[in-house]
Amino acid sequence: MERVLSLLPVSRGFDPLKDPSYPGLQAWHAAIDALPAYQKVKSDPETLRLLFAKRFKMEGAASGLQGLDAATITARKEAAAKIYANRSAIVQDIVLKSGLSRPRGSRYGQTMYSYNGYEAAPSPGIPEAVEAALLWVSRYLLTGDSARPTLELEGAAVSAVALAYFRNRASAPRDMSARAAEQLRAACDHLLTRVF
Repeated sequence: MERVLSLLPVSRGFDPLKDPSYPGLQAWHAAIDALPAYQKVKSDPETLRLLFAKRFKMEGAASGLQGLDAATITARKEAAAKIYANRSAIVQDIVLKSGLSRPRGSRYGQTMYSYNGYEAAPSPGIPEAVEAALLWVSRYLLTGDSARPTLELEGAAVSAVALAYFRNRASAPRDMSARAAEQLRAACDHLLTRVF
């Protein structure tokens, strides 16, 4: 039952534990949840969602933007527009300052390469994965669709770094309004749970 109760909100947008039409189910769940034996073996909804998503190749339901007020939608659009307008600078900032680009002497391994005396540059796959992460967060802000783009494991790792860094790097009012920055951070947090 806990599997069904944890998956319904993300797969169908319906939570019977919050719907007043199901007082019996809510009372049963509260009683079973209070048992010490159940507390020792129960799972949490996020673990169950992640397990089912991997096992059955399912994504959470694309919630769209239903239920969001006009100010929130405007803030999400503003954040996406700022990402689009400044995409090149954002990619460069993430690639060079987040730890993704490491020179030859780094104890974590080299990701920057220099050929024929040219200035060292990051491996081409890194900016591509960062750009994919920015497009993903923009799509989520505009549509509510959190389906993860197809990425190899290394690309997913770069996307996770990009989302985490960008989440903390963007600021208001320098980059966008306070409300847009809040929506951007919430979007990055949401997508970080879906990277792997």
